[in-house]
Amino acid sequence: MAKCVDCKNGCEAAIKDIENAWRCPISGIWVYRQLPEGMRLTVRDDINPKGRRIIGVKYLLKAYLSDNYEAYTLNDYTDLPNLIRFIDDKKCWVKK
Repeated sequence: MAKCVDCKNGCEAAIKDIENAWRCPISGIWVYRQLPEGMRLTVRDDINPKGRRIIGVKYLLKAYLSDNYEAYTLNDYTDLPNLIRFIDDKKCWVKK
């Protein structure tokens, strides 16, 4: 099992679901080795059309320091400026 950046425990205790993904037992985040099929690059309007964020949108972020993709869901506490940076850097995907 791959190791997430800054992970002290490794993924021996990870909850494995499919060959390509596992759930980190510490953070609870699903991590993917490869981008799943059916994903496309996100544009700003996918998450924040007309200045209103769409709560519940699921997206994957490509980590800057590893080759992994991490799954998140947009909520009221999502750091929108940081998410926009991932979108602008072409490191954010949503389902087609």
